Amino acid sequence: MITINDLKYTMRLIKKTPVFSLICLLVVAFGVALVLMLYTLVKNVYFQEMPFANGDRFVVIKQAQKESGRENDALPMNGFAFNMILDGTHSFKTLGAFQTSPTIVSSVNNGTGSGSAEMYLAAKIMPNLLAATTVSPIKGRLLAEEDTGSGAEPVVLISYRLWQNYYLGDVDIIGKTARLNANTYTIVGVMPEGYAYPTNYDLWFPLAIPESARMEEPAVYLAAGVLAKNSDLVSATVDVKNTLAQIRLQNPEIYDLLYGSVTIHARHTQDSNNGIPQVLGSMALVIILLVSVNLSSLFLVRANTRMQELAIRNALGSSRLQIVTQVLSESLVLCIAGATAGILITEAFMHLLQNSAARLSTNLTQPPFWRDYSPDESGIGFVVLLTFLIWILSGSFAAFRASGKQLNLILDNGSRGMTDRKGNFTLKIIVAVEVILSFFLLVLCGLNVVFMQEVSTVDYGVNSRNVDTARVDLASSSYEASSSRQRYIVDLTNELRRNPAITDVSISTSFPAQRAIPFAYNLTDRSTRENESLPQADVIWISSNYFDFLEVNLIEGRQFDNTDTQNTPPVVIVDDEFARRSWPDKSALGKRLQLDSERDSQWFTVVGVSSPIVQRSAIKAFRNPSVFRYIRQDMPRAFTVGIKNTGRISAAHVFKESADSVDRDIPINNVHSLTELQELNTLESEFFAYLLIVIASVALFLAVVGIYGIISRTIFLSTNEIGIRRAIGSSTGSIISIYLRKGTTYLLVGAVIGGGGALVAFNIIPTGITASLGKDVPFVLGSTFLILGTLIMAASYIPVRRILELEPGEALHYE
Repeated sequence: MITINDLKYTMRLIKKTPVFSLICLLVVAFGVALVLMLYTLVKNVYFQEMPFANGDRFVVIKQAQKESGRENDALPMNGFAFNMILDGTHSFKTLGAFQTSPTIVSSVNNGTGSGSAEMYLAAKIMPNLLAATTVSPIKGRLLAEEDTGSGAEPVVLISYRLWQNYYLGDVDIIGKTARLNANTYTIVGVMPEGYAYPTNYDLWFPLAIPESARMEEPAVYLAAGVLAKNSDLVSATVDVKNTLAQIRLQNPEIYDLLYGSVTIHARHTQDSNNGIPQVLGSMALVIILLVSVNLSSLFLVRANTRMQELAIRNALGSSRLQIVTQVLSESLVLCIAGATAGILITEAFMHLLQNSAARLSTNLTQPPFWRDYSPDESGIGFVVLLTFLIWILSGSFAAFRASGKQLNLILDNGSRGMTDRKGNFTLKIIVAVEVILSFFLLVLCGLNVVFMQEVSTVDYGVNSRNVDTARVDLASSSYEASSSRQRYIVDLTNELRRNPAITDVSISTSFPAQRAIPFAYNLTDRSTRENESLPQADVIWISSNYFDFLEVNLIEGRQFDNTDTQNTPPVVIVDDEFARRSWPDKSALGKRLQLDSERDSQWFTVVGVSSPIVQRSAIKAFRNPSVFRYIRQDMPRAFTVGIKNTGRISAAHVFKESADSVDRDIPINNVHSLTELQELNTLESEFFAYLLIVIASVALFLAVVGIYGIISRTIFLSTNEIGIRRAIGSSTGSIISIYLRKGTTYLLVGAVIGGGGALVAFNIIPTGITASLGKDVPFVLGSTFLILGTLIMAASYIPVRRILELEPGEALHYE
């Protein structure tokens, strides 16, 4: 047991050797901080639970691929399918449906609200789902079943954020009227701060699905619920799959792709099978081992320098356990101090991350409400366990080696360190492990950093200079008809063009770097089915000047023009990737394709082929080809307006002023330059790259401390041997070459085992990513080999050179 006297002596020892103590503390602090960051990110992004009672039992029905069973987003279903699942399954205590409804919030005549119209996300939701969270409003009441009945008063439940930001915290808000999508609703409740169930909503409307829902209705609902006590994910998934199979049998033409599974609600927005949690977990494990090996070697060196002191303790009657305890006390104090510093570093880093995420979010792009990057109680408990593990792994070996049988010989022969073969062999093993782990971590980080850098510097294929964009959603009931939406676009475009600083205006449902809508497609001249599934393309609705606006060339064919109307045959323009995949070695002009063939039999004729545009994912392996539709033939409700300007205007002000002139009830959202959109698209990848750079930097620091320290120590322990070699006539070059060859052996072992292990670990990431890095693997391996090789050679050469500067007699008697 460690006593107060042991701790007092330890503190004096730490003060006497501040450099050694600081190095040990930094090793622990950086190691704990990195591992805690990785633990917090993986847990909060991939393995989180809902912040409610029984949060691990809240689930979502996710879409599953027909052949592989791989999960995608939540499964869209129509009312008929939902009713079948509700009646045919017994695994849920509560099961309900909801749908997303972008909602325009605007002031009413009595002055309720902040004035201008703003867009928020709303959920049309069954009241039983809200009740299942057991969270009560801070004002008013929840939605009730009575609110869904025929003739019921239109009501809405609002979030704390909306209440504070738009309604300015009105204390008498309950019972007042809200103007939503140009319709009036009575506000019946305000939810607590931070509540946004099911994901990131600010308003909730009551939803009821009639029992008479028909098979032919479109799929607009998502299903969520709470598992029953006697159920789990496996049994619930089997239950749902059996019911979905029955639905497909009733009408395979409509429900051919209706495959799904059940997953934890808080995890349904992330794919834990994408390899990232495994890669981050392997990095964390290597960091723990690297920190432990480093500390073990440092404490072993410290124990060597204390041999005479420990021998005196032994001679005065101290037991081996007492000596072990004294040696362990120093490592315990340093581990606790380093772990505390590591927690503080992590808190600061995660706070910065949380603030960055908040600054980048808008009313429509809030992160899931359960997402919190701060280390929680489990994270602190993990640090306690991690600190204990590092202490045991690093301190025990040094303590038991320092308290061995050789203590009673120390005072007789005057030796101050362990120069026996066993001690040297132990240090050699530690060096080899250090090099292997350092190689593994640096190669793994290097591969990921190179990949993320390629993602963040992707060429989108367009000219983004002086282009600003804003999002518009015509969710108001005033724009149900396509003709009214067409008229709004014409009026808004004309208003923007009146500004002399604006040189051009264009419309698209998604500009490059914005998320496009994927559609399955089919061709007339051949079947595109692969394993019974149709391939997908990103479909983007555009105005006629879209390609000129972005300075994109057409490879062949024409652009859309005024001859393309709702009364003429539908036409599309495809990108070069689509053309090459669909009609290799042939012209795409005049070819026909079908989009979303499961629900729409309309065929489109290709009239043009554009050069490639990166429309969504910056990761090449994850991109879909693109198909462009003309907005005059089919006008969507939500779209992005782009303006090209001279750079001397406030884009936000111009957009708002022009939109207000057309319709004050239609807000302008998400005003960004096109360059900013592209940066936001790669922000997550860049953050991951920076995190990996930090990990690589710490790994390099650990390698310098560990590898250089241990190799140089083993060489200094061989000073007598070097003196003997010089005495018998060995040349300086031959002696240096002996230790350089040993260093080369360490390097080769690390490259083969550590580098090979990193390549195997990296292949956990999906094949497309791994394949795209083929040309970079030699560069990363070569760079790591050069860095660690330089370090190992320096650690082998410099100490030998210093010893060779001693007189042979001094080297023979060196201790």
